Amino acid sequence: MMVKKKIHFKMEASMDQYNRFEYGVPPKSIGDYAFIQHMLKKAYLITEEWRVVLPHGALFRGASEGLIRQRILEDNLIDAVIGLPENLFYGVSIPATIVVFKRIELKKTYYLLKQAVNMKKVKIKIH
Repeated sequence: MMVKKKIHFKMEASMDQYNRFEYGVPPKSIGDYAFIQHMLKKAYLITEEWRVVLPHGALFRGASEGLIRQRILEDNLIDAVIGLPENLFYGVSIPATIVVFKRIELKKTYYLLKQAVNMKKVKIKIH
């Protein structure tokens, strides 16, 4: 299953009546890890593997997001991280990333893939 959160998705801990923030409370201003924790609770009820498209910066932010990311890694839920180039999605100029989550127990080896070598910018004309 592949999911993509809304660009300006925000969620406060006070809005979480379902106890989805077991890995930590994400910041109010950025909803990336609120969305990930929501999907950790919901997607695993449906499937053993799912992917989420995030802005590239979600991999490197510190503070509460860094702690959440560390706890998710310690629980061995991430199977792969795939870096994507900028301008890949229409109207979005920043680079993106796909994070692959798996429910089953995995070995503690992480792979970071970046495939921008064969990518080229293409202008699309809509008539």
